[in-house]
Amino acid sequence: MSLAGVFYYFWLGGVRWQLCLPLLLPSTLIWTSVIGKDAIFYGAFTLALVIWARFVVRKCTATDYLLLAVALLVCAMLRPHYGVVLIWLFISAELVEKFKNGAWLWLFLLALLGCSILWFVAWEPLLYRGWGGVDPNARASRFVLFGLEPRTDDGFQTYKSLLPLGALIGIVGPLPSEVYSRPILLPFFLEGVLILLLPAVVYLYACKQSFEQKQLFKTIFWLSLVPAILALMVLHAPFGLLNPGSATRWRVNFEAIFHIAPLLLLYSFLDNNRNANRPFPS
Repeated sequence: MSLAGVFYYFWLGGVRWQLCLPLLLPSTLIWTSVIGKDAIFYGAFTLALVIWARFVVRKCTATDYLLLAVALLVCAMLRPHYGVVLIWLFISAELVEKFKNGAWLWLFLLALLGCSILWFVAWEPLLYRGWGGVDPNARASRFVLFGLEPRTDDGFQTYKSLLPLGALIGIVGPLPSEVYSRPILLPFFLEGVLILLLPAVVYLYACKQSFEQKQLFKTIFWLSLVPAILALMVLHAPFGLLNPGSATRWRVNFEAIFHIAPLLLLYSFLDNNRNANRPFPS
């Protein structure tokens, strides 16, 4: 179930085996192997990313849109605060297609609207869920590390002030000090750093490639994909601050946007360029 998106990519004729490498990351191996919300959401989320990459280069079919509707429904049912970013990806890609580099103004207004809705409707419930979702007495709990008093208003206010840090360590996972005291966490720390850096790595690699519509790739990357990544980091911050285990487990749900999504975007342009330049059969 967690491999639904990857299976669909290869079923459509995809040949880029590199897309399978992120599946070997420690946290991904663990949580996509458990029949639960994380595995199901990972499959639906990745499926939507595969269709988004096809949408960008205008290759979607009726089957794509049907599967996309199913994937969005699953994401909305299981992890709506992560799945909402998929809507941004498709709308922003459409606006970029229509307005090209001038799309930034419309995207800014759309982002402003989304942030306003988040702030007034969903942000406070997300904070309380993140605050109450970690046992203060758990071995990996950071309540003592950050000087937080459980179940108190003062502790909650301190927790809110640390959320910018949560946006970062929610992706990285364990802190260096936690790795030092528990070396078993080292693989998860290394994978977190790698995941955080992979969008930049893929972008720099893409800049060295030669293909048509490279400028469009860059525009989609910066105006569509990067805001989605930043939004997920913010949305995950309440859940990534108080426990490195919870941070990595819930990050697995959407971490494909850090590695598989940039690769899918790049490969869509590269493969589209290759097919366009393929000679007609005699």
